[in-house]
Amino acid sequence: MATRKEHDFIGELEISDDFYYGIQTFRATENFHMSGRTLKEYPYFVKAFAQIKKAAALANKEVGVLDPKIADTLAKAADRVIAGEFLDQFVVDMVQGGAGTSTNMNANEVITNIALESMGHKKGEYQYIHPNDHTNLGQSTNDTYPSSIKVATYAKLTDLLAAMNLLKDELDKKAKDFKDIIKMGRTELEDAVPTTLGNTFNAFASYIKSDIEKITAARESMTYLNMGATAIGTGINCHPDYKNVVVKKLKEEINKKYTDATITFDKTYYRGLSSGVGESGYGDGLIEGNGNLVMLVRVEYKYAGKRTLAIGLSNLVTNAEGNIELKDAQLVDKYFDDFATAAQKLEAIGYTEVK
Repeated sequence: MATRKEHDFIGELEISDDFYYGIQTFRATENFHMSGRTLKEYPYFVKAFAQIKKAAALANKEVGVLDPKIADTLAKAADRVIAGEFLDQFVVDMVQGGAGTSTNMNANEVITNIALESMGHKKGEYQYIHPNDHTNLGQSTNDTYPSSIKVATYAKLTDLLAAMNLLKDELDKKAKDFKDIIKMGRTELEDAVPTTLGNTFNAFASYIKSDIEKITAARESMTYLNMGATAIGTGINCHPDYKNVVVKKLKEEINKKYTDATITFDKTYYRGLSSGVGESGYGDGLIEGNGNLVMLVRVEYKYAGKRTLAIGLSNLVTNAEGNIELKDAQLVDKYFDDFATAAQKLEAIGYTEVK
């Protein structure tokens, strides 16, 4: 097996030439055996990191601190990661020391070595393109890591909202289909007064609509990033114009995918200069988004437990003589199954529903 030698402040290591990551990533795989879950299991996050690195390279080129040939080569290398290539090279454990430094270096080294090969050089010939000096130029783990989390979360929430809107539309349709079916309303676990099955499904749809509004707001809070803040929020070690240009480049990159969204990435600094990543880098948006997702799980868990839904939406489709296609019914069923599974996971870590 062919190898190459790489060195850092600790010493020298032989790295397999099969690996696009380098010595920093290799040391992280040796030092951090925390969760057993690695970056490659989170393709949205890996893609977001590559989008951040591409935007940074092009921004540094525009402000004149990075050689245009190197910048363009790094951007093309990042494009390959964005397209889903080299996912198996992201091997760092998701839980690690150093506030994500090993994750940042995993991205830097992989993108650098892809770029080196495309220029006809060998992996590890960092005298031509260096993971820190070029790929990480004007950046810190403290701005790239939280920004990547937010970019990835935006993408995931976009997918979630598509599923939720599908569910809401089907529930609205069923509310109309079942408007003349009389059923007993229940309270305190007993039959109470008559209502219609349509009213029940209308209530389900109403709650989903409310949750859609909350998740949409949480998604928009992901558009406030701190790129250009670098290590502690002062913007040290980056060009004064970089923070403005990197936001523009990132917006151009993201809008290629989300053409229906107006993404206004805000070039925010940390509120507290000595607060590290804990204050504004991650920010209230992720906390708010997490809270909204937990509430969504609770609501869907209740829905999935209702007697009407327990017989399965696929059965309702059959009884209604095919008012919605089987494909859509399966998607809606899966939606409920996913939330039921999420609820079980919450219970496993001590979460209990308040009755």
